[in-house]
Amino acid sequence: CAILLWTAMSAGETLFLKVERLRRLYRCSVKHLPVRRGEDGSFGLGLTEDNVIFEFHHDTNADILECGDQVRAVNGIPLVRERLGGVVPRA
Repeated sequence: CAILLWTAMSAGETLFLKVERLRRLYRCSVKHLPVRRGEDGSFGLGLTEDNVIFEFHHDTNADILECGDQVRAVNGIPLVRERLGGVVPRA
């Protein structure tokens, strides 16, 4: 397992980030939710590079998803290192 860290970070900051990530993972639960496309053909999700929702571009899925949720798989296929937009193109 390789861990790449920014050289500008001190050891204390690095440890803090790892602990926070573990806490977040511990609190997580897996949900299987049907996500719908909006009128523009998109899911309306603003995603980080790790497929974590940080904003909604329209309200189509805002009732079942929330900011901070992470998209881990599509139709049972894990995303691993791929972005949602690369796996499921806009309709």
